[in-house]
Amino acid sequence: MKHKKNTRNDCQEANILTLTLESLQTLSKRTVRGNTYWHVLEHIPNCDFAEEMWRKAAELSQSFSLFHGPAFDDEMKAYGEAPIGYHRYWENWTGHKCHFNSTMLERAMKSVTKTKAYVIVNYDRIETTDHPLILPKGTEKNSHQYTPDEHPPKESLPLDKVRYAEMRGCAIYDDIFENSKSMGIAGIFSALCLRDALLGTSRAVGRNVVSCSFGTVTGEECVNLLSTKAMETLLHFLNEDLENVIKSID
Repeated sequence: MKHKKNTRNDCQEANILTLTLESLQTLSKRTVRGNTYWHVLEHIPNCDFAEEMWRKAAELSQSFSLFHGPAFDDEMKAYGEAPIGYHRYWENWTGHKCHFNSTMLERAMKSVTKTKAYVIVNYDRIETTDHPLILPKGTEKNSHQYTPDEHPPKESLPLDKVRYAEMRGCAIYDDIFENSKSMGIAGIFSALCLRDALLGTSRAVGRNVVSCSFGTVTGEECVNLLSTKAMETLLHFLNEDLENVIKSID
């Protein structure tokens, strides 16, 4: 589809590391409300590079940054080495150059000074080797989930600690109103970002909030507050006329 300047079809290929707000405005007058890194940063050549990409995208975004990716917290194999035991299948992929974990994501979020709040959540608990995402030693590199006909046999064993399948994260840059009866957050995009990170997927079994921060509020109190504010905002827009909603997001 051909690029059309200053329309909703104004997609443009650019280098995120060299792109500036000034050069972006020469491509389009429309505001970049947010960015989504969905299964991208684990494929970047190194993790310092990946964190810098998060910061650069945040600089260009007015409202939010949203992350989806495989969970790498508590890796079951040493990075760059062949597995010596059970492991999550994506830990042994050649395409995953950066094992982007929650520590890296939180560090990147905190480094963006305009961040008003953020949350990082791991989904889909993995407690035993029975889980189809767990592969045994001897499985070929770049394999997918466990299939008895394709992979070596595995025992049914409890893991030494709970692992997770997916990591999600959301950082928002819009204002959050602490005393508002109609809107909790100044922007529907930020509210949708938080909803995505906090609700996860219908298939997810178990949730672990790795980190949540809004001012001095952290932990479950932070999660409850941000969930409430996001819902207040979404309900506000649901009760608005469609024409007003469209105007607010144009």
